[in-house]
Amino acid sequence: EELKIKFIAPIINRVKFTNPEYEIRDFYEQSITYISDKFILTGIVDFVVAKGLEYSKKPYFFIQEFKRSIRNDDPRPQLLAELLAALELSKFQAIKGAFIIGENWSFVILDKPNPDTYRYFFSPTLHATKLDDLQQIYRNLCFVKQEINERESTAGTISEA
Repeated sequence: EELKIKFIAPIINRVKFTNPEYEIRDFYEQSITYISDKFILTGIVDFVVAKGLEYSKKPYFFIQEFKRSIRNDDPRPQLLAELLAALELSKFQAIKGAFIIGENWSFVILDKPNPDTYRYFFSPTLHATKLDDLQQIYRNLCFVKQEINERESTAGTISEA
């Protein structure tokens, strides 16, 4: 918890994901469940940016498993499961997330190029103790925020037409 509060939260708070105009905000410790005819995915996400001001309705971006080290637990499988669930629930073609192990951040994209295929891509590891990498982490998070707002802006325009 100390790692989250003292180091990760200030970075996330500086990005200011909340956008009342599009009913977007960040949520912490949220449950997610996806049920298909083949499997059930359920879990608790550490951080999610989603549509909905009171409840998380449509997830856009995840940060999973604020781990001190990989020895404790590997966050990648859990993040990929959450991204898969969110991709199916939202009906997006791609979704983004990140996982943090100590000071190391990795960003992830999961996409679905066709109905039976999923692909995922990992960024190079960014070390938050290095100024250049910390600035890149911040830029990545700001880019995600911008993408979410643009997606919502476009969705509003399409639904009004």
